[in-house]
Amino acid sequence: MDSSAQDLFCGVLVAYENRASSSLADRVFCCPVCYEKYTSNIMMCQKGHAVCQKCYPHLEQCPLCCARYLGTRNFILEEIISELNRLNTCPEDAVKYILDAATLRDSAAAASSSQAAKVSSPGVRQGNNTQAAVREEKTVCRMQYCRIALLAKDLRGHLIEKHKENVFQLRASSYLSKSYFNFDLTCTGGNRRALLTEFGIFFLIIRVEKLNPKDLIVTAWVQGTCTNNEAPLFYSWLQVNVRHIKATYHDYVHGSRSTVSQIEEKNECLNFAVRAEPYSSLKIQGYVCLNKNYSERPRRTETETEYCSNDNVSSSSTDDGYY
Repeated sequence: MDSSAQDLFCGVLVAYENRASSSLADRVFCCPVCYEKYTSNIMMCQKGHAVCQKCYPHLEQCPLCCARYLGTRNFILEEIISELNRLNTCPEDAVKYILDAATLRDSAAAASSSQAAKVSSPGVRQGNNTQAAVREEKTVCRMQYCRIALLAKDLRGHLIEKHKENVFQLRASSYLSKSYFNFDLTCTGGNRRALLTEFGIFFLIIRVEKLNPKDLIVTAWVQGTCTNNEAPLFYSWLQVNVRHIKATYHDYVHGSRSTVSQIEEKNECLNFAVRAEPYSSLKIQGYVCLNKNYSERPRRTETETEYCSNDNVSSSSTDDGYY
């Protein structure tokens, strides 16, 4: 190793000791030698530690573990960075969303585990207090005509077993992508669909009521199994077509404890009137995804409606300013 490479190697060893204080995004998406974000080919040592293509020629062994370089590229990390660039998402946001979603997804399991430990030894005294038994976290199935209470961990199995015809597994190209749905229904009293995604279970709820003999009121929203405080971590976009009216609504989802009356009274849902007969065709489409910048905006209370001909009822997402 020449003198310049030795200086570089020693400098990296000193700098890497301070890397623990840097963000996870920096540790994953930045070269440990020059601390620049990866922009081209990413090389790695025998044990998988990455360096950028610019620093690689100056190193004979890994500055982190002293393993040798064999000219191997880290194609997986290159592909992840390429996908983030395609989605116009910076690494810091990607890491934050993934950690938020992982924390949310694991919270129920962690709570259940903690509560189970308490239940296994009820009556254990702590000072002068008696520890009470705590039940595992429960939730409610929100499918049509079903309000069974059950453990949160059993909900997916219940939906597949009891409501299979109205349960849909939504696929997305990546964990951060939108999970789309599209249903053709009729203007009846109520329609509900269970949406299973990579990051949680959601219920699509559509309600149709008679406003007068000639007009109908249509409301729709997406409700998660998460708490109301955690609901802003998820975002939904809805578009409903009934006859010549196209209505659009986008907002974060509702939490599991929100009630129909609360949602409709506050107008925190898609809500519009249309001149149509009961059992007219109703087309609803949309998506659910992890929410960007969820702390920066309040709930929405407006539904955007427009008149369109039968030949022009295709989807036209206008949510880019919100998501």
